[in-house]
Amino acid sequence: MDGTATPTEERTHGRHEKRTIQLARAGEAVRARYPHARTVARVRRHVTRTVTKGQGKRRVTKKIPTVVTVYVITSLALETRVHWVRDMTFREDASKVRTGTPPRVMATLRNFTIGLIRLAGYTRIDPTIRKIRRDTALLLTVLGLKDPA
Repeated sequence: MDGTATPTEERTHGRHEKRTIQLARAGEAVRARYPHARTVARVRRHVTRTVTKGQGKRRVTKKIPTVVTVYVITSLALETRVHWVRDMTFREDASKVRTGTPPRVMATLRNFTIGLIRLAGYTRIDPTIRKIRRDTALLLTVLGLKDPA
């Protein structure tokens, strides 16, 4: 990556996490395969968890290090739009789900919901969700199912 690295560091809940994000413009090879790509990124997370097991004299504290690297190809407009909808409509930033797998599951479910609504031809996500709450026929339409009535 030829972009500048941006490190962040956080110590919470028995973890020390250091993230480094590197951004670069999508090169010709990437754009040939993904025409809408504008930016590529590498996110590297170094996490050290402190785990204590046992009681009394048998109490043992271990530090468990892990490294996770994620590569991202994105069009900036799409990423910004999806994040904005997830935050404003689903209040994602206020979510109390923050550790382990559940945050990824919730983000996937939110993205899936947004995608279904857009595939059904609706561009305004928030009003459509409010309408779906009262109109089961619209829900069936968004899900691509036929109304049994």
